[in-house]
Amino acid sequence: MELDLNSAFYFLVPIFLTFSWLRFRGLEYIIINYRWIFVCIFLLPLSVFYDAFMYIRAKIVFSLNSAPKQHDARVANVQKQVRAWDRDGRQTKMCTARPGWATMSFRRGLYKNSLRNIEINLIDILGVDIQRKTVRVEPMVTMGQITACLNPLGWTLPVLPELDDLTVGGLIMGVGVETSSHKYGLFQHNCVSFDIVTADGSLLRCSKREMVGGNSRLLKTRSGLQFNAGSSCRLFHVSSHNILLTSGVFHNKVPVISDGGARTRDRRAVQISSEFTSYSAIDAPFGKEKL
Repeated sequence: MELDLNSAFYFLVPIFLTFSWLRFRGLEYIIINYRWIFVCIFLLPLSVFYDAFMYIRAKIVFSLNSAPKQHDARVANVQKQVRAWDRDGRQTKMCTARPGWATMSFRRGLYKNSLRNIEINLIDILGVDIQRKTVRVEPMVTMGQITACLNPLGWTLPVLPELDDLTVGGLIMGVGVETSSHKYGLFQHNCVSFDIVTADGSLLRCSKREMVGGNSRLLKTRSGLQFNAGSSCRLFHVSSHNILLTSGVFHNKVPVISDGGARTRDRRAVQISSEFTSYSAIDAPFGKEKL
């Protein structure tokens, strides 16, 4: 009995002191100054479970090939919402209904409180066409989903941002400049077609064959005139491991680089990836990847 009382004492006293301190300081003070407690105890476990759930879901959906069957219905739902906004007299502007916790920005999107929110539940990879070397994706597909899907198949995107939570739609419509390539340009420059829902609820496709020139005009609007409903992006083959060849080093500010790929103006001969590591003002090895 004495042991039970001692255990209860050591268990209840810290709880009593914690709640007393919380009541004295206030919940707002605790959240602001001791946010690590909530991050470690709540947010990190929830993030792990959420990522695991989304990974398993994406694997099942891609394996069953169920996303293409539901895509048309989902796009039709977006069109229905846009047409309802049009019938209501276009009293406010539209925006996506993506919640703040799902975005990459630390800024709270207060502007969404005064705009017409459009639910765009388009989060799946629709298919990989090995013959045409393209992947068709919905706008809410993240870089993490694309990597997990394409890497086992031996393919990747020409421009792949390293942040897993960036979405295809955000990179295209937001003119994603987080990652770029001297050879392939920005992310959106490697898309061969776009499906868009315009302000009157119409579904259009922009490509070299359909709505020629629409691609460039679409990218310049920065999602000001339409919603992205799907995109097809180029692919190229890649191995799981690359060999980094160090082919030159700077001595006395004079570059000594063997081999042509780094110096030639022929874009076809330029290495896919190169790297400089500066150890001092005069020593900077030059490396190029062999894929």
